[in-house]
Amino acid sequence: MMTPYGILLYMNEAYTEAHVVQLERMIASLAEAKVWVIEPPEFVDETEQPDSGNPEDQPVRTVGGFLELHRCYDGVDPHVERREYAATEFFVDAMNSFSARTGCAFECELGGEIIGSIMVGAACDGITVGLLGEWRKALDNEGA
Repeated sequence: MMTPYGILLYMNEAYTEAHVVQLERMIASLAEAKVWVIEPPEFVDETEQPDSGNPEDQPVRTVGGFLELHRCYDGVDPHVERREYAATEFFVDAMNSFSARTGCAFECELGGEIIGSIMVGAACDGITVGLLGEWRKALDNEGA
């Protein structure tokens, strides 16, 4: 089975269990907020155990949200791609708001590659320009 492709936003600094609960609730509320292209964002809370055998290695916990996206080479219909762009923008905006409200910072991965971060409610250029801005330009050029 192919690993899902998408955008993962996960907390990268000190956070409390209260933040984890708040984030889980917020992500659950997104499911009802709109019609999603593939699936609504899912809450992620996974702990990876070290496999090095080194007793100093600590487990790594990933807490955040994941939005599955079509891969660009899937031959996605332009209408579907526009809806997917809007869904991604909505998801990022929701995480920006959560970050502003709680002070939590997030790292952003697209397809397993780190592309940016959200700090105190503001997404960096890697997200706003590199991901959303370039995607928007491509969609606008498609419609030209």
